[in-house]
Amino acid sequence: MKDFNSFITNNFYTNINYLKNNHNTVYQKLSAFDSAVENGHYVEKYSLIFENNQFDVLQKTTNTYLYNGDLSKHTNLSVQSVNKRLDNNLFQGFIDLTFTKKELQGFEKKRREQDFTSYLSYTVPITQMIKSLSNSKQEISNFNKFIFFGVGLGEHIYAIHKKINAKDYLIVEDDLELFRLSLFCTNYTKIAKHSNINFAIFDNKAEFLTIADQFIEKNHFYNHYIKYFQLLSHNEDKADYFHLALTNQPHLRYFFNDLLQTSIQALKNITKEYKFLKNTCEFSQKRFLFIASGPSLEKNIIWLKNNYKNFIIFCVSSTLSFLEKHQIEPNIILHSDPFEVGIKSFKQLNNINFIKNSILLFSASTSENILNICKKKNIYMFEIGTDYITKSFKAYSSCVGSLGYQILLLLQAKEIYLLGLDLAIDPISGQNHISTHQDIKMLTKEQTEDTLNYKETLIKVKGNLRNYIYTTPHFSTSIDIINTYFSNLKQPHQIIYNLSDGAKFHNTISLAASKVKIQSSDKLLSQQKLISSFHSNSMCCIQEIDKQNLHLKLENAKQILNKIKNIKIDSSFHIDTYILNIIDVCSFNENNINSELFKVLDNYLYYILGYIYEYFTSINIDKTNIVILDKLFRSILQDIVHYYITQLESI
Repeated sequence: MKDFNSFITNNFYTNINYLKNNHNTVYQKLSAFDSAVENGHYVEKYSLIFENNQFDVLQKTTNTYLYNGDLSKHTNLSVQSVNKRLDNNLFQGFIDLTFTKKELQGFEKKRREQDFTSYLSYTVPITQMIKSLSNSKQEISNFNKFIFFGVGLGEHIYAIHKKINAKDYLIVEDDLELFRLSLFCTNYTKIAKHSNINFAIFDNKAEFLTIADQFIEKNHFYNHYIKYFQLLSHNEDKADYFHLALTNQPHLRYFFNDLLQTSIQALKNITKEYKFLKNTCEFSQKRFLFIASGPSLEKNIIWLKNNYKNFIIFCVSSTLSFLEKHQIEPNIILHSDPFEVGIKSFKQLNNINFIKNSILLFSASTSENILNICKKKNIYMFEIGTDYITKSFKAYSSCVGSLGYQILLLLQAKEIYLLGLDLAIDPISGQNHISTHQDIKMLTKEQTEDTLNYKETLIKVKGNLRNYIYTTPHFSTSIDIINTYFSNLKQPHQIIYNLSDGAKFHNTISLAASKVKIQSSDKLLSQQKLISSFHSNSMCCIQEIDKQNLHLKLENAKQILNKIKNIKIDSSFHIDTYILNIIDVCSFNENNINSELFKVLDNYLYYILGYIYEYFTSINIDKTNIVILDKLFRSILQDIVHYYITQLESI
C-alpha cells in the first residue's frame, strides 16, 4: 500500500508540474476544481479504486464501476482497435476528387495559358501524379496526428501511444473530475518526451473550436489523414465539432486562386481613384438598423415598413430586390462578393434608380461589372484581406452578414439593431434565406442528419428568441466568429439589439421587433448629411508611402520567385525539412510588406502539402519520383508568383 500511495502521488505531482509549465489553462481549471471541493461548492462524483492490482473508478451515485474491474482488458481491446486502415475512425483533411481524361486535359491547358479561373488547374497536376505513382491506398503511412475523445483513467492513451508513436496528440475530456483522476494513474510526461500534446479539457464549444483550430493549423501538412479513438462513455459532440472544423478550413472554402484574383482586382480599383474610407472614421452618434437576408427579415416585413424611417438602414446587397418590392430605400448598401456572379443582387432590381441615392459601401475587390452599373460618386470602398492603402478602413469576415455587423462595431455606431442576421434556418419553413435570395434552400433535420455538408448539415445552437435553433456549419462559422472575436470589439457605449429569430450572439440584447420602442424626438441625419459624413471620412488618392510599398511588394515577390527556383533536392533529403523549407521560402516577407502574396501561397500550401507529405512518407518510395514531383511542385509555385509579379508590373 505504501508503494501504491507513493506511485500515485508521484504521478499526480509530476503531471501537475507538467501542466503548470506547459498547459496553464488546464492547470488553472484543476486548481479551481480543488478549491471548489475544498470549500464545499462541489461534491465529488467518483472514487479512485485499486483492487486486484488494477485501477478503476467508482461512480458514487450509481455505485457502478467505469471499467467493471477489468481495466487491463479494456486497455488491450482499445489498443487492438487502433489500426492504419482508412475505413474506420478517420478524419480526412482533403477533398477527394476524380476527373475524366478530358477534364484533366482542360486543366492542363488552362495552366499553360496562365488561367487562374480554377484552382484545380494548379492542384490536379500534383494530386493526379501522386495517384498515378501510388498504388490504391488502403492504409495511412504514419500516425502523424491522433485524437483521443475521452480520457477515463488514461491507461489506454499511453498504451496506444506506445503502439503508434504519433507526432501530435489532441486529448479531449469533458469531465474535469475524471481527467483529474487520470493524473494519478497515467504519466503524461512520458508521452510528451516523444510527441506534442494538446489538451481540450472541460471546454465549451467555442473554447474547444479554438483548440481544435490550433491543432489543425500546427503542422498542417499532417492533416491528410487523422486517426482517432473514442471512449464509448464520452459524448460524441466534440468529435462532430472537430470534423466540422477540419472541413471548414479556409483553404477548402476559399481557394488560393480566388485570393490571387481578388488581391489583384483590389489594386486595379485603387488605381481608378475610388473613394476609400479612412481607418479613423467613426459614426458613434447614429442609430443603425442592419438588414441581412435571413428568414426573419421576411417575417418582420410589416414592422419594418412601419418603422424603417426611424433608422439609418444599412443593408447587404442580397436584400435589395426584397426592399425594392416593399419600397424601403436603404441609406447604405454593403457588397463584399468579389466575383462577377455577385451582380445578381443588382440585376434583380426592376430599376437601378432604386439605389441612386444610396451610399454604396463596396469591398475593394468588387468586380468591374458591378462598378460599371453604379454611380462612382456613391461608392466608398474598404479593404478585405489586402493592405495596399496604409490609412484605409479594413474589415474581414467569412460572410457578408457578419461582416456588416463587424463594420458597425468598428465604426463605433452607438445603437445597432440587427434584423435578418439569423445565421440559422427558419424553425417553421426550413428556409435559410428570404424568398428572393439567389441561394435560398429548404433544409430539414431529417434530410441532413446522416450527411456532412458544409452548407446543408444541421446542428443545434442557442437561439435568440427561443431556447435553441438549427443552423449549418457555414452559418455556425460566422456565429463563432461573432461570439468569439466580434464580441470583444463592442465598446461600453454601444448597445446592440438582436431582433432576429435566429442564433444568439454574445453581448447583444434579444428583443422581438414588435417590442422595439423608438422615441419620436430622436432625430436622424438626412441622407445628404450622411453622405457628407462619409465623404469627410474618406480619401481618393494613394499616398506616396503606399506607392513605395507597392515597389517593395514587387521586389519581395521577385526574391521569393528566385528562392523557389534555387531549392535543391540532394542525397540528404528529409521530407519534414523539405516541407518546412518550402513554407519558409513562401512566407518570406521582407519588411512585412507583402501580405497579399503570402496569403495566396499560404492558402495553396495548406491545400497541397498534405498530398505531398503523405506520398513522400510512403513506404518504398522511388527517389526518382521525388525529383519529378518536386520539379512539378516548384514549377506551379513559380507560376503563381510570376503571375502576381506580372500583374503588379502592369499596374
